[in-house]
Amino acid sequence: MIDADLQVSDRPVLLIDGSNAFVRAYCAYPSVSSHGYQLGGFVGFIKTMTKLVNEYAPSAVIVVWEGGGSQRRRSIYADYKMNRRPEKLNRFYADDIPDSDENRIHQNIALVKALKTLPVWQLYAENAEGDDLIAYLVCGPLQKHRVIIASSDKDMHQLLSDRVSQYSFHKKRSLTTQDVYDEYGILAENFGIAKAICGDASDNIKGVPRIGFKTLTNKIPILRQRGVILDDVISYALSHRDECHACQRISDAQQLIRMNWDLVKLDVTSFPSAQIGQILTALQTVRHNINVIDLNALLLQEGTSNINIDDIVVTFSRYVGCKIL
Repeated sequence: MIDADLQVSDRPVLLIDGSNAFVRAYCAYPSVSSHGYQLGGFVGFIKTMTKLVNEYAPSAVIVVWEGGGSQRRRSIYADYKMNRRPEKLNRFYADDIPDSDENRIHQNIALVKALKTLPVWQLYAENAEGDDLIAYLVCGPLQKHRVIIASSDKDMHQLLSDRVSQYSFHKKRSLTTQDVYDEYGILAENFGIAKAICGDASDNIKGVPRIGFKTLTNKIPILRQRGVILDDVISYALSHRDECHACQRISDAQQLIRMNWDLVKLDVTSFPSAQIGQILTALQTVRHNINVIDLNALLLQEGTSNINIDDIVVTFSRYVGCKIL
């Protein structure tokens, strides 16, 4: 049973970035229903989630969905994430099965229904990004819990700590603060500041010209220190601008960097009290049943034989769903 006083030494909470996990399965997982339509997002998500539950035996599973995107970020930069290409339905089938928004939506709806038959919490916050809700959960209601964030989104690096790790769908392994340091040469807590300077093409965020992570970590060594804020980095660049071309470029791009920081930092303070109340109420709801009848009916309706219900029941029975708070 999970209670409010659960200490970090106990079993972790598995926090799944739902949209990130679904899109990866939707694009890559080779599964077609008996009705002849693509079902990779639905099947791939459930198989991946079951694998993670079996591997980490979490005390609870929470799936966080996108809530329509961040109005705050769009008000800062109208082109935020505007260059993202539509996702290809499934690379395994080439052009044999046409891409379809209707199919993707159908799979997502079916997945939400399937998760309701399991001891899984599903959360979203209206007009907010799933990343921000994950950050709110990690820093708020789950602050006494060990947490595994299942996501390939590098923005999650900002949340890593001694009690928070990240399972990367892309790398197929868990990432810790040490992994971030080994790859980028900076502390995980400073990853957002580094991204604000270097930019991120996937989110259409333009960085300071000719500065990548390697240059940044070599020229701004304070990013290896704890407790660094953006003003510290800019002050360092200003004080070294005459001896360092990268510091000069950072000094001259302060306005861009500050705007980028407002885009990339995970926002845990912008949720209205009504939304916070709904989130906390949802987390207080007991979820411990596995509705095998409804799940089996849904799988028959979707025409898939690629999911073994017995495996799901055995795996999810390793923990008891209960109140998060």
